[in-house]
Amino acid sequence: MVRVSVKGSFKNLVKKLEKKSDAYSSFLVKLGKLLNNSIRFRVQVQGKGMRGRMRKYSSPYAASRERRGFQTFYRDLTITGKMFDSLNTKPIGNNKAVMFFDDEEGNRKAVYNQELIKFYGLTSEERDFIKIELTKFARV
Repeated sequence: MVRVSVKGSFKNLVKKLEKKSDAYSSFLVKLGKLLNNSIRFRVQVQGKGMRGRMRKYSSPYAASRERRGFQTFYRDLTITGKMFDSLNTKPIGNNKAVMFFDDEEGNRKAVYNQELIKFYGLTSEERDFIKIELTKFARV
């Protein structure tokens, strides 16, 4: 589960947004889905976790992946794609949304991988994207 805390001048922005509760809730879910796609792209296509490039697979695991036809140039946390397919967003109340893995197996894989390497969460670029989108929404 990813929680984003809003500090400083954005607290006032969030208070303003909460007044638009129905539209705000829907907006947060859409924003969460965009962030889900961003996390998936960052990991699967770029091989990046929370702190930049993820370490490579171990030699034995890389050899196993290669024999099965999977790429081994970078860690992408993907064999079947089911873990990332289970990444979802849902509203909680009128002014919050939560991002989570909605499948038990996908969640188990995510927890295991998160313990090895921090991949699930928001990078500074993704946090900046949230601030920009919140500011745009507040102007509407």
